[in-house]
Amino acid sequence: MIHPSLSSLFQPPVLFSGLSWYQLLPAWAAVTLGALIQGTIGFGIALIAAPLLLILNPHLIPGPLMLATLFLTVLTWWRERKEVLWRDIPVALSGRIIGTVIGTTAMAILPVDLLVATMGVLLILAAIMSSKIPPFHPSKRVLVLAGLLSGVMGTMTSAGGPPMLLAYQHIPGPRMRATLGAFFSIGILLSLVSLAAIQRFGIAEGLMGLSFVPAILGKRRTNPRVPKIFQIHDSRSIFPTQG
Repeated sequence: MIHPSLSSLFQPPVLFSGLSWYQLLPAWAAVTLGALIQGTIGFGIALIAAPLLLILNPHLIPGPLMLATLFLTVLTWWRERKEVLWRDIPVALSGRIIGTVIGTTAMAILPVDLLVATMGVLLILAAIMSSKIPPFHPSKRVLVLAGLLSGVMGTMTSAGGPPMLLAYQHIPGPRMRATLGAFFSIGILLSLVSLAAIQRFGIAEGLMGLSFVPAILGKRRTNPRVPKIFQIHDSRSIFPTQG
């Protein structure tokens, strides 16, 4: 029999609101994998990392992953800030605010099992939207609708990019990256504040999110530019699908 004073040595160390190293290590691996794919083809970090994090522990999304990807969206926006279509930002944000309220309300009232299932369905929807829906023009009505869907999906799963990517897929790369970078930066902050209001984002989730930042920014540093073939043939492939 192991002496009680020694038994703690055989327990996994617990960090970040009950998560052990045995859960965090694969979580960091999932984010690194998503960041690697992001660095290779220009999109996909949320679509790759979020489902894996959801399986590991539902508390790893949306807040922690959104906080980590906030650094990427801010850097993207700042690098090409002169290209931002500022006239579109308030229009899209009007929908994002409504979507954030809807997503936050769902997070607050849905039972845990149903909430996890809903998050899974939204992630599948995000993947389908990223590849199957034909191009359309970003009128004001489209921007509001895209912003609304982005708010719901982003607040609940951290993968709020596909609706906005579809709305802007015909826009030249630098302008699209800058505009979406600004939109997602503001939208993520709105979602995090909203999640904090229902106690779904706090110090523990913030620390988890910060622990993901090196993987995201490290992979961006090793491959900050998207292969030319993706810039020419598919404008959707030049921005992460988070937010």
